[in-house]
Amino acid sequence: MGDIKLNATVREATGNQVGALRREDMIPAVMYGPAIENRNLSIDRREFEKVYQEAGDSTLIDLQVGEEKPVNVIVQAMQRHPLKHQVTHVDLFQVKMDEAITASVALTLVGEAPAVKAHGGMMMHNLDAVEVRCLPTALVSEIEVDLSGLEDIGDGISVADLKVPEGMEILTEGDVSVVMVQAPRKAEEEEAVPAEGAEGEGAEAAAGDAASNESAE
Repeated sequence: MGDIKLNATVREATGNQVGALRREDMIPAVMYGPAIENRNLSIDRREFEKVYQEAGDSTLIDLQVGEEKPVNVIVQAMQRHPLKHQVTHVDLFQVKMDEAITASVALTLVGEAPAVKAHGGMMMHNLDAVEVRCLPTALVSEIEVDLSGLEDIGDGISVADLKVPEGMEILTEGDVSVVMVQAPRKAEEEEAVPAEGAEGEGAEAAAGDAASNESAE
């Protein structure tokens, strides 16, 4: 069992009860998994939000349903209120420790890119998480992305460059960009100005030639 614990109680799957639960600051939830029937549960909102902040989508949680023996689950999906952004429903997946599962693991940027500090580059963060497949025991809460090797403008890190624990397979396409250092915007604008100026001068010269031809005629 893991160190992150969450309590839940069994509930009836009725619309009236769901509304009452939410008014009491409880979250309706459903737990499912291999070889078990779906179970309707309720979870204290504050407790869940605290647990989710620590566990995210890829850390095992010890779920205690009443007086039953705790089981291992991960947060499979959540629904939030469109305006209040409060969690309104949770899907919990009960894992089997000897069967591989698919999960979303967050990417965390660590270190500093020399290209940003030395050359004024702009760090473009393109991906926040990757899909992985592994045994539950190999799951991690995050995968670190080391920026210290990005020394020049144009350097980047793709999914294929990520280092993951042994036994974990990344399902996200390897050529997807995670981060990239781009040239400073000011430098890009300065490069564009002479080109625009040159076009303007060419247009003025062409107009002048046309006017001279008309006068000659």
